[in-house]
Amino acid sequence: MPTKLNKRGRPKLKIDAQQVATLARIQCTMKEIAAVVGCSVKTLERNYVDVIKENQENGKSSLRRAQWKSALGGNVGMMIWLGKQHLGQKEPTQAYTGDVAIYDGADKSSKALLESVLVRREARLSQKGVDSGDNGNGSGRNAV
Repeated sequence: MPTKLNKRGRPKLKIDAQQVATLARIQCTMKEIAAVVGCSVKTLERNYVDVIKENQENGKSSLRRAQWKSALGGNVGMMIWLGKQHLGQKEPTQAYTGDVAIYDGADKSSKALLESVLVRREARLSQKGVDSGDNGNGSGRNAV
């Protein structure tokens, strides 16, 4: 009569590989996936690292596809964000000089125009006998 072997240690965990893949696709961290499926991060690293990496990349490409579709559909915010991320576009920075804003992102002809406006403004203020730091209201402070 055969004898039964004593099983020692913890019972083997049954982890749903499809659930791991789904969680990885929506960019869950290893810690989050481990918490959902009820195992340790080390268990995931040992047994599912390839599944997780592949599905994280698939999730990223799906998200990128949805973003492009949204931008091409006319979502201006998404167009701006994608332009900043992939085309190196940026918001122009601006510096205020008196009541004229000079945009860092402006082209040279625009900058030249703004500088000429500033020169004319300074000339006009000096004809009135007003200090160039004054905005002409007599208070000695620039109005905002």
